[in-house]
Order: sequence, then structure tokens, then C-alpha cells
Amino acid sequence: MIALSLMAKLVIAALLVGSIVQAFFGRTPSRRPSSGILTALLVAGLACYVGGLGALMAGSVAVCSLLVVLAVEVMCLGVWLGRAGADGGDGGDSPRPEPDDQPPSFDWDDFERKLRDWERGRDRDRVAP
Repeated sequence: MIALSLMAKLVIAALLVGSIVQAFFGRTPSRRPSSGILTALLVAGLACYVGGLGALMAGSVAVCSLLVVLAVEVMCLGVWLGRAGADGGDGGDSPRPEPDDQPPSFDWDDFERKLRDWERGRDRDRVAP
């Protein structure tokens, strides 16, 4: 069994936390990859998790740890790449358009007219008192 020093464990933990933060909150990539690449990353991450489970059941904790770290990194890469295009695909470089100060216009008179026409056309059953 391989024993890691406390410093090595802290470096690995910092790498994982940094990858997770980057994947969910970091700057998005400029282009979204094909769905085949995202699917391949998902399958690779799941394969690493399953392999880690198998290694754990076989008694190899070091291999299990390595595969779980690899799975987290691969899944973070997939999440980060998948975020491209979610906010317009511009990579976050261009400023967001300013919202209009005025709400969208709505023709309330036409709405009320259609509502009255609809109410007149409905069949109503009287409820006995």
C-alpha cells in the first residue's frame, strides 16, 4: 500500500476543489464541443467510478483513490465544456445586453374583450341553492 504524506493529500484535495469550482463557476469555454465528446467524457468518468469500486472491492485502496480522483477530474472537464453555450456561447467575454426599462407591452383591452367573449360562449350549469 502506498502511503501519501499530508502535503500530498492537501495538494490533491486543493486540485479537486479547484477543478470543481472552475467547472461550475469559472469562465466558460468559447465553443461548445460536440455531444459525442461530452458523452465520451461522461462514460469515461463513470468507468473510472466503476473501476474505483472494483479496486476497492479487490482491496486496492490506492488504485481506488486514483480512479476516483481521475473520475472527478474527467467529470469536471465535462461539466465545464458543457457550460459553453449555456449563456449564449460567447465564453462570457461580451457584456450582457442591458434590460429595457419598459416592460413588454400588452393589449389589455383586447384581452378583456376576448375574455368576455369566452365567458358568454361557455355553457354554465346552475347550482341549486
